[in-house]
Amino acid sequence: MKATQFLLCVLLPVIFLLGCGPTPPAPAPEPTDTRQASPAPAAAPAETSDTEEAMIRAFEEEQFQVEPPSFEW
Repeated sequence: MKATQFLLCVLLPVIFLLGCGPTPPAPAPEPTDTRQASPAPAAAPAETSDTEEAMIRAFEEEQFQVEPPSFEW
């Protein structure tokens, strides 16, 4: 009986406290650059032909097409 009381009252709390020790500090946030960046020159929009746009649209539709699973054996 005394061994059980010793385990419950002394060893168990000690093991718990050792396992739940202090948590490590949170990482410091990265410093932000406060300098003003020079504005980049505006790029001319790339012109695409209608066929290129149609090909791109068809490709995107094909990529995101989801087919239901078939359970045929």
